[in-house]
Amino acid sequence: MPANVYPGDALELRLEGFTGGDVTTTPTNGPFRTMSYNRSAGSNVSVLILTVGEEVQGESLQTVVVAMGIVLPSDGLEANSTRINIFVRAKSGPVVRAHVPVSQPVGFFLSSPRLVFDPPQAAQVVKISIDFTPVMAIAFGKLLTLNP
Repeated sequence: MPANVYPGDALELRLEGFTGGDVTTTPTNGPFRTMSYNRSAGSNVSVLILTVGEEVQGESLQTVVVAMGIVLPSDGLEANSTRINIFVRAKSGPVVRAHVPVSQPVGFFLSSPRLVFDPPQAAQVVKISIDFTPVMAIAFGKLLTLNP
């Protein structure tokens, strides 16, 4: 039997490597009465807490848009990152923290970058071709830096 969430229950997202200022807001629509975002002191983990304001039926899809100045990690995120975890504090019992199983990648390559040397001969002047498939769009004029 699906469990509902009730006023006072909270969903907590732990976001490793995310930044942004501490913010608390009251949404104008949806089932949440407050949303707060803050960094854990002395940690690289930020916490987004959505406090339920009205009963939500179990097994019902809820979409929540959060625009609170949250900044993605500077090194991006891989697909289905384990750096995003969810925990539910509910009157019907807590849901143990688990990573969010589906999240889009940001700033990653779909395949491993590859270097090709022409001619492939030691101690010769060569042309270098770099093959890569980025997940994100790269705008005209953006600088790509290759680090050894």
